[in-house]
Amino acid sequence: MSLGEAEVSGELYRVIRCKWSLPILSHLAHEPMSFTQIARLLNISNKVLAEKLRRLSRLSLIQYNGAGLYSLSPTGYNLVETVEPLLHRGVEPMHLSEVLKCKWMAETLIMLLRGGMHPSEIRRSLAGLSWKVLSQRLGKLLRMGFVRREIIPSKPVRVRYSLTSTGRHTAYWLLTSVREGLDPAQTGMWGLLPKSRL
Repeated sequence: MSLGEAEVSGELYRVIRCKWSLPILSHLAHEPMSFTQIARLLNISNKVLAEKLRRLSRLSLIQYNGAGLYSLSPTGYNLVETVEPLLHRGVEPMHLSEVLKCKWMAETLIMLLRGGMHPSEIRRSLAGLSWKVLSQRLGKLLRMGFVRREIIPSKPVRVRYSLTSTGRHTAYWLLTSVREGLDPAQTGMWGLLPKSRL
């Protein structure tokens, strides 16, 4: 069963957008781990980890074997397989979660699939996006390595943003994930590219 065929409910979508869920799942994909191993590896508090493990278990993404080890369930493996291509390309699980949870990050990445754009072009293309939020999102995307910033020497000086290789792979993954089951009403990603690219 693929992620698209699985129950991709609003709850599951919220879980994969969580800061800790993808890192936990991606580490469990390699080998079963104890609570303590996960806490040390991720530098996460016991209280937060316990809550995240309960939530992942409730959604049947992980299982506890009774011998003190957590492992992925078949559904958890399906989810990790879905994001694995990005993780192999160096995308940090926390960065992917950040892109999924921030309202304008995914839309901005997808918009930049059209090519390099000035901030004013991005803002005009995404109705409802304010200058402040655009500036914050572009700054985060730049720090996470999804976009590059080019300063164009002119009067006045202009700036153009474009996707890095990692950003391009992530944007295409986002489009594919929407097609395969992530709720487009929650992500707002339909209609951002010309029909020929969808």
